[in-house]
Amino acid sequence: MSSSHNALIARQLRSWKEEQVETPAPGPGEVLVEVLYSTLIPFDIEIVEQGQFDPEKWLPHIPGINLAGKVAKVGEGVLPDRLKAGDEVFGMVLPTYGRSAGGMQRFALLPHEALGKIPANIHPADATTVPDNLITSWWTLTHYLGLPLEPRREKQSFADESFLVYGASSTTGQFLIQLLALAGCTRVIAVASPHHYDYLRSLGATHTLSYRDADWVDQVVAVNGGQKVKYAIDIIATDSSLRGVGKTVGTDSKVAVLLPMKFGHDKIISDGTTGQLVWSLDDDQKASLFTQGGHIDYVRTFLYNTDENLKKNLMTTIIPDLLLNGWVKPTKKELIEEPSSLWERATKALHLLRTNAVSGQKIIIKV
Repeated sequence: MSSSHNALIARQLRSWKEEQVETPAPGPGEVLVEVLYSTLIPFDIEIVEQGQFDPEKWLPHIPGINLAGKVAKVGEGVLPDRLKAGDEVFGMVLPTYGRSAGGMQRFALLPHEALGKIPANIHPADATTVPDNLITSWWTLTHYLGLPLEPRREKQSFADESFLVYGASSTTGQFLIQLLALAGCTRVIAVASPHHYDYLRSLGATHTLSYRDADWVDQVVAVNGGQKVKYAIDIIATDSSLRGVGKTVGTDSKVAVLLPMKFGHDKIISDGTTGQLVWSLDDDQKASLFTQGGHIDYVRTFLYNTDENLKKNLMTTIIPDLLLNGWVKPTKKELIEEPSSLWERATKALHLLRTNAVSGQKIIIKV
């Protein structure tokens, strides 16, 4: 194995390059992965191209929050029945893992608990669509909404409650709907674009409504028997989406909002010149947006491994088993395998992100 490998890296704002970086050796509990596929997400645009986060902290930046590949080497303490050289694996990269973990490079170094074996029935490119959004979905339901979700197909204790998923056609929304369907939920209201309706219903949504309808809020309450919903999840998290979601909930409702909130524009990615990222609502904003109350919490996916049970089991066991059993399936993908260089493939993916050109799919890049 060479002492260096190619990586997509931003060492300064608005400057992506393909460079050679040092190939690390795995330490105790670590795994070196030869990466086959990875992904770029809006977060990467916000860091590198818009400077929405402190450059002193976030640069240099090697992106790739999800990856799939083969184990190249394992460190001390990683037992063969856990992972060994040649195993096909997939996982999610947290900022605390360091820059050597990013998936947009030939070799990535991660803690073993960040990786799961890819089930034999799943292609590595499809597996790459899964980790960040399925982890977000599980963490949202269990931690922020406090639901006792179990990884098995049976009617669970909260199955008869009402759920609103705003932004349901997003990749996170698709996994949320699948998990709620797995739990036997009978009132899953999906708000999305109409051309996603059939697919969302195939995943388990019981009602599909269009955010383009001026009266979509009234429709939510109507399909819920004239009652406010018990649980609401806003994946899009703009000021306008929050204002609408706020009208569907009441005093006893729980609301999970995926961070960051985006005020001043209605797209997942803005041009960076308008609007702002917001991390919490002050009392006046809550009173304005959620006029009838409700408990509001903010989803921070990067904190999921502060739960020791999830740190040990979510990526290593729970998610692979969900896929193996067919209880959850990967999302649709926009697979970029050409042109020949990593930088050119990344440039193509970044353009799709900047222009909000992909809907209901994950952008996957061959590394």
